[in-house]
Amino acid sequence: MLSLSINPNPHTASKLRAALGWSQANAAKQAGYSERVIRKIEAGQSVRPQTLIDVLQCYQCALKELGIDLAKFAGNEEVPGNAKDPIKKQGFTDSQRRMIDYYQQVFVQRRPEVIPKFIHNDIRFISEGVTRTGIEIVQERANAFLNGFNPIDMAIVSMVGDGATVSASWIATMTHVGPFLGVDGTGRTIHVQAVCVATFQDELCIEAQDQIDVDDIHQQISGRERRTI
Repeated sequence: MLSLSINPNPHTASKLRAALGWSQANAAKQAGYSERVIRKIEAGQSVRPQTLIDVLQCYQCALKELGIDLAKFAGNEEVPGNAKDPIKKQGFTDSQRRMIDYYQQVFVQRRPEVIPKFIHNDIRFISEGVTRTGIEIVQERANAFLNGFNPIDMAIVSMVGDGATVSASWIATMTHVGPFLGVDGTGRTIHVQAVCVATFQDELCIEAQDQIDVDDIHQQISGRERRTI
């Protein structure tokens, strides 16, 4: 299992906290981490993907309760790109560009047919604690999101790379229009954030670890128990 740490965008993290009116100490208490972790995130220092997920999910839930739309933070100039404009790729490595293009073409432009351009046939894919092999797993997962949500407005909050390995933290606002996790379309607009760590070889992703809170998605669209994608 990959264990690459990621460097969060300090401006985005601090602005989310500021929107809640929380001090770093209060944010730490609410997220269940130490104040030192919050300081590291806001300083752009390396943290583990699950740590960033936990903190962002804490912020998201609190913002939602206050009626603040998380999507508005996706348009900040610090964010590399968003769904309404072409994703900017200046200064990124080849592997980072491949990941950006994958998200843009598959989810924003809704073109699942291009998946073989980015994904190796024998990719090792890790999600929800389960390791599976084969491009069909990625195709099924992508189609599940595309059939269940439209539009999908996505923004990359943070992206770092170490050679062939890339870690991306993203947030998305999407409307539930079709069956997903056993729930028919409700018309609800939900907010999701996740971290994906991917390794590329010869321009194809050969291994990916997708960390997304499926429980939260299911709760937002139905409030029922979790189903596996």
